[in-house]
Amino acid sequence: MLALPSLERAVEYLESCNDPAVTLRLTLLRNPRADVASLRGQVASMPNVRAAFEIQRPDGSWGDHDRAANRVLPTLWTVKTLGEMGLAEGHEGWEKAVDFLVAHGHTDEGVFAINGSRDGVLSCYVGLAAIVYLSGGLRTLAHPQLEWIRRHQEVRVAGEERRDDPLEEWSPHLKTKYGGCMAETSCLVGLLRSGRALASSGCEWAPPLAATIREVFLERRLLYTSGGGIVPLAVSPKKAASWLEPTFPTDWRVDLIELVEFVARTGPGDERMQDAIDKIVEYQLPDGTWPLRRAFSPDYPGGLERPRLRKPSPMITMRVVEAVQPLSME
Repeated sequence: MLALPSLERAVEYLESCNDPAVTLRLTLLRNPRADVASLRGQVASMPNVRAAFEIQRPDGSWGDHDRAANRVLPTLWTVKTLGEMGLAEGHEGWEKAVDFLVAHGHTDEGVFAINGSRDGVLSCYVGLAAIVYLSGGLRTLAHPQLEWIRRHQEVRVAGEERRDDPLEEWSPHLKTKYGGCMAETSCLVGLLRSGRALASSGCEWAPPLAATIREVFLERRLLYTSGGGIVPLAVSPKKAASWLEPTFPTDWRVDLIELVEFVARTGPGDERMQDAIDKIVEYQLPDGTWPLRRAFSPDYPGGLERPRLRKPSPMITMRVVEAVQPLSME
């Protein structure tokens, strides 16, 4: 049986932290069908959220570049963050940003690409776009992303393909141009983001593929290379352990909480998760909460939380509760 952290004091903190975005997530965690329209209005009124929309461009994008194509990724990261704060449905600015992504970040097939063309399609971004669209209930936009994952997402370890179903090759040049993503072992960031999209999709074909991806991470005990070191997941090998640190917001990068949440949602507790859970416990503060230790895009006036090693973070604490709760209910 897994040894899990106590969440009682963390939940008490979340109930009293007076952060509308966190209150919204906590409410939906307890009751996914709860009416949170009022809370969404409170989130939209938060100073940092207002600051974001004040600098949104007329075309719905964010970013300092003159070329629209160069604003696709900053816009994706910003709508991801705002969606995680509760504004993925019914907010005019969020929906306008999605329209920009469709216009400038999709191939003719409707698949998300970092440059809007087929040679810019990478699984990490396809998965991330699917997650963003699903969070806003935009299943029509999510469908091409999920279909790409179903038809093209390889799950290879040391050159061995773990999928049983036949795959269609998307574009041969990906194996050379994006060698880090399409090498002998599939990019783990791409697998995590694709797996999360599958877990949220509701597609009847998704669970077996999500389980295959899940097993790849469990084989590594979520953390390790075959040699026993920390996997340098979206970080340089010299700073391999930095991705483990609680992070919000993220851009194309991930953190350990996101990985634990995916594995916890897609299957029963497994003793191979214990090292990852123990690492999350290491970051827990004496009062039972968790701090923010890293933060990436978006960077706009008003900002979000600043990383602080010894101060509770409402969003990080909320994310840990969401990740661990499915395991505690078994």
